[in-house]
Amino acid sequence: MRFSLIFGLLFTSTVFAQADDEWLARRGGAEVSAKELRDYIVTIPEEYRPGVLLSRKRVGEIMNGLLLNEQIVNDALAAGLENDPKVQVEFERARQRVLIQAWMQKLGEDGAKGNFDQLAYEEYLAKESEFMTPEAVDVTHLLISTKNRDDASAQLIADDLHARILSGELDFDAAIKEHSEDPSAASNEGHFPGVRRGQMVKPFENAAFKLENIGDFSKLVKSQFGYHIIRLDKRHEPKQLPFEQVKGQLIAEKRKELEAKARERYNNKLQEIAPEVNENAIQALMDDYRPAEFKQ
Repeated sequence: MRFSLIFGLLFTSTVFAQADDEWLARRGGAEVSAKELRDYIVTIPEEYRPGVLLSRKRVGEIMNGLLLNEQIVNDALAAGLENDPKVQVEFERARQRVLIQAWMQKLGEDGAKGNFDQLAYEEYLAKESEFMTPEAVDVTHLLISTKNRDDASAQLIADDLHARILSGELDFDAAIKEHSEDPSAASNEGHFPGVRRGQMVKPFENAAFKLENIGDFSKLVKSQFGYHIIRLDKRHEPKQLPFEQVKGQLIAEKRKELEAKARERYNNKLQEIAPEVNENAIQALMDDYRPAEFKQ
């Protein structure tokens, strides 16, 4: 926390006016310069930079991370690891990975061209049935729990209440207040608005969506929580989502699709080029690593 506050105070809007070699943080033999912080900032996507750079705590965390990295690198260099053959190979592999990633990203961005508003709208028209609000129901339920009683006792109580509710002897909403053992009933009085498929346990969901008419009651429904009595209060049929509501999603998907196709075309083009292979050199290299017992 102390480090974060210190370096949060160090980082102000004037940092971009500082010289590249001006130090921002030191510890032991390690030092982080203004340039190193600027270099790190470049790696942050532009849309996220304001949120990061306006947080003193976050800037402090970044500075601490850079300083720790610098300290570790200094120790590795002091140990001579930079000249280790295996480390040299990893250096080159890392360089290749960065270049490949940057090149493939550029290929994708260059290949994703077009009127994305129009492309998105064409996709919307072609797949209208996919852009619908989900079916939902408003229901009210009463629960007789099996948590603190055996199943038979719970079913007996639920059967009695169910019969009295259906006959009109007992008002359902009043019965919920007096008898329901759902912990949420105290706050929601048994009401669950806008229930979608997949939100409730399966027996409850199946019974709720089978109800057809407003005010209909389910049969007793057994779940792992006990016995439910469910009333249908309202149905929400699927409706077409307006284009403007899904436009952003469609544009992002279309852009991603075109980027992937551009990279695929490039990859296929490379694969079509037949490589030259020096079989003798390959065999000689394999022979160099062949165990002695396998050499003739």
